[in-house]
Amino acid sequence: MKRMIKPVCAMSAINAKLCKQLGLYVEVEQRDEGTIPHMHVYHDKSRNPQKCSYICLDKAAYSKHHEVHKLSKKQKDLFLQIMQQPCSSALVDASGKATFGTGYQYAVYTWVNTYCDDSYEGFTLNENGLPVMPDYKTYL
Repeated sequence: MKRMIKPVCAMSAINAKLCKQLGLYVEVEQRDEGTIPHMHVYHDKSRNPQKCSYICLDKAAYSKHHEVHKLSKKQKDLFLQIMQQPCSSALVDASGKATFGTGYQYAVYTWVNTYCDDSYEGFTLNENGLPVMPDYKTYL
């Protein structure tokens, strides 16, 4: 008889190849993460929570439900690059059509499909129904 092993953590890596190349790892955790839409930005491949920034998805701010570890200027530039680059994973736009979006759009798509019953309430959408990234460059 086989035993089922419960996963400790489920996560979705955002632009995984680019993250590995740049050494900054952006993930959306897919477990009990509460009601604040956010992503985990690990400062290195260790995925150590003491070297992690928790950044809101719905606004340009650090998430207050975890200890705040701010990004350095270099890390912020890398983070913006990961969020703005096209993502190799497909997502579904408002019309139901599969499309490719940015790292940010894929992060929001993952959060919404995991926690919000496919509702984009609270997120700004463009004319194509895809999430618009907050101004992280100015406000982080």
